[in-house]
Amino acid sequence: RIEIPLTAGLHALTWVYRKDDSVDVGRDAAWVGDVLVENGALVAMLHLDFRRLMPSQSGTSASWKEVIADSPDGTAGLVLASGSPDAEEPEDGATLDLTSSSVTIAEPYGSISFQYWVSSEEGFDALHFLVDGAEQFAEGFPQSGLQEEWRSATFQLDAGSHSSLTWRFTKDLQGRAGRDIVKLANIRLRNTVVKPVTMAQILTVTNVQGQLDNKVPLVESAAGTYFQRPSSDVKATVSVGNVPTGPSSTRRLGDSVAAGNQFSFYKLRLEVSCDSSASCGTVSSAMVAAQQEPDQLGRPIGDALGEPLLKSMSAEVQAEVLGDVAPGLQPFAAVREEKLDELPAEKGLDSISLPTWIILAGLALVL
Repeated sequence: RIEIPLTAGLHALTWVYRKDDSVDVGRDAAWVGDVLVENGALVAMLHLDFRRLMPSQSGTSASWKEVIADSPDGTAGLVLASGSPDAEEPEDGATLDLTSSSVTIAEPYGSISFQYWVSSEEGFDALHFLVDGAEQFAEGFPQSGLQEEWRSATFQLDAGSHSSLTWRFTKDLQGRAGRDIVKLANIRLRNTVVKPVTMAQILTVTNVQGQLDNKVPLVESAAGTYFQRPSSDVKATVSVGNVPTGPSSTRRLGDSVAAGNQFSFYKLRLEVSCDSSASCGTVSSAMVAAQQEPDQLGRPIGDALGEPLLKSMSAEVQAEVLGDVAPGLQPFAAVREEKLDELPAEKGLDSISLPTWIILAGLALVL
């Protein structure tokens, strides 16, 4: 296992396997798996918590509820539980549903992932997962037995509207085993259509003939093409900047230009909006690529402006992100601090840590 520290902010993670043109050794391949990003969230991924889910039940007085328990990361946290084992709930013959409201998945498709914990009579009392009322049988579902450990499941969702996503715990008419409950945590929907998120990048350019102020629509159109967004999702503002300093700027301009550049330096602030984790991932990856190689963004803008001599000095990704970067991801402290006494806690938990959170350049970080 390799651990790589990441600074707070927007990151595009890429694995590249390169082969030279000479010797073949072994299988000439590489594998990557079990990738875990701690304290991070994909931009625009929808997180489902108890407030977005509707519990219902039959044949029992028990119901799905939030409890403080050992969470998948090994710390005390909020999870969803199907009843209370201390009260011998749910009763035999019970059905407990936990259902989301309708969601819309963007093209080309999306997915839902969650973690689950099962302690029940194997083959008889089980956790089921249903999409639009149809039971799903991937990932070994339905799940039953004395697992008593957190496991993960992911189901693909077709593009379009889905009326319901349902977790169902069913008990047969007799017999109990283990704790007779299931638990859920970290329910995440990828590529759901969400409220727009806006990221910003400042492109510094020079060697421009005339003024850029009256060419903003052309800039927005070219930037939209680069970021794979419609021009209506791009807002460009132009300002005259100072002459860049430092060795990297000198190298990009060339010594003679840097020493006495006859053109103005323009700062193009590009605010780009996206409304799904896939589209936001495309935008953020393009921004990181442009930050590393500014001409990737500057060249198509120069072509659209009819400015073949346009030079790109830098393309800095901005720290601020407008909108709900990780919708549904709620800090434990902010949401529950005033209600901790009302929440049931599992036996053996003596303390609860309350993390705080911050939003930095496209990542929701829980620290």
